[in-house]
Amino acid sequence: MQNLLQPQNPKSNSLMSQNLNQSTHLHKTHSSHQQNLSLFTLKATYPMSRKSSPASSSSHASKSLDSIRVAGLVVDFFCVSMVDVAKELHLPTYLFMTSNAGYLALMLHLPIRHKHNEVEPKDFDPEWLIPGIVHPVPPRVLPGALTDGSYSAYVKVASRFRETRGIIANTFVELETYAINSFFHDGQTPPVYPVGPVIHLEDCQAHSNLEQAQRDKIIRWLDDQPQSSVVFLCFGSMGSFGAEQVKEIAVGLEHSGQRFLWALRMPPPKGKGMMPIDCPNLEEVLPDGFLERTNGKGLICGWAPQVEVLAHKATGGFVSHCGWNSILESLWHGVPSYCDMAYVCRATAECF
Repeated sequence: MQNLLQPQNPKSNSLMSQNLNQSTHLHKTHSSHQQNLSLFTLKATYPMSRKSSPASSSSHASKSLDSIRVAGLVVDFFCVSMVDVAKELHLPTYLFMTSNAGYLALMLHLPIRHKHNEVEPKDFDPEWLIPGIVHPVPPRVLPGALTDGSYSAYVKVASRFRETRGIIANTFVELETYAINSFFHDGQTPPVYPVGPVIHLEDCQAHSNLEQAQRDKIIRWLDDQPQSSVVFLCFGSMGSFGAEQVKEIAVGLEHSGQRFLWALRMPPPKGKGMMPIDCPNLEEVLPDGFLERTNGKGLICGWAPQVEVLAHKATGGFVSHCGWNSILESLWHGVPSYCDMAYVCRATAECF
């Protein structure tokens, strides 16, 4: 559990510790909710049932296993029903939110709104005033799941948030001051601990030989570019563009005169799932002569090692879908980001 909350280098570790301390300080007034943050190491308050060790194990190891106790449960968004289990075992439950404080504010607001209006939101409804979000939120920019028939399920999940002993959020005060401060003063929300940024700085996934070759090609190309000269375009694991959008992006890149690294992904063929695919033939989707005119100045790839690219000295800008991981990674590496408004609704970006 400790590893879950610790970023992968000393700088992250230090920042997380500072934020934990700051969170505890900000919640001094909630004395009845104060918890020892060593909970995250699962120090003992409740015995776990364990079978005896095999005969080959030492008696010392067996006693050590039998003495392990659980202090509490840390669950994610999809496991809030475990709150009931924790209550039966007289254990505190903490919710770990991997998304931002703005989204947490929306989820905390849903049950309150539902008490007054049980109808699923419609695009033409009045704007929502959500504590923790600066601007009024038009329903048309809410997550699609709230308007596609899943509204009641969302409300049911969100209603469990306030049953937890505390909420651990992958954000930090300096980034979302307004939202985080709103949690401290509403008198209903359990303590919120902003422990971010919790990011994976080392990609330990087992990539295929093809992906390793792609990674090596990308890094070699970046090594040959001037410092902070490359714009990196990457739109997340689900991000893809149709042929017309690809042409428009290509025209913009060429006219800008900037060096670029473009992780270009296309929608999958019909009936072939939802995951984007690498473009099988770049010349079919790019403007005529584009590859020749940008040779040496730009590189188009499919999959790209995003964290490694953002960390590279040659990367000077990031055009992104602005998923939360991408935002945190770009902030960590000090790379300015631009949210592609053709991919993410402008109104959503402005509200959240």
